Amino acid sequence: MEVKDFRTRLQAVKIQFYQFQSHAINSLAKTLILETMHNRMRDFGYSDKIIQGTAIAGVDVISARRFRIFFHSEYFGYNGFDVALAREKNGTVDHIVKPAKKKALTSDGTWFSKGHEVSGIIPSHIIERTLDEIAEPFLDEYRRSERSWLEQNFGGTAIIAI
Repeated sequence: MEVKDFRTRLQAVKIQFYQFQSHAINSLAKTLILETMHNRMRDFGYSDKIIQGTAIAGVDVISARRFRIFFHSEYFGYNGFDVALAREKNGTVDHIVKPAKKKALTSDGTWFSKGHEVSGIIPSHIIERTLDEIAEPFLDEYRRSERSWLEQNFGGTAIIAI
């Protein structure tokens, strides 16, 4: 095999491995991390709007052994207040909720309040704790899938120094 052919094949393998990494990391992040976060948020009483606003924002594959997963979680109230951030990190104090545009608050067409006091939100740190707890099981599962990919493509374990 000529050097040029070898380089071309090696480049193809690098691209295939990068594609595998991106797909595997995204897939595992959705099933292991994001689903766990969503379940914990439901258990803690988060609104569906906050849960739906929590997603994977992207995956950055840096090298064969390094990657980052970015998460996005936000839900803004009518006044621009980030409720998701308050639920996760900051919390709130007891406060009064008043209608922003109408004379009374409504839910599903039923008028129920011209304003009332609500209890503050205690920060839950669900996202942070979930990432801390699931990091090792996630990496273990990723390494298993990586070994499987290497065996399927090379017939055994290969050293990846791409």
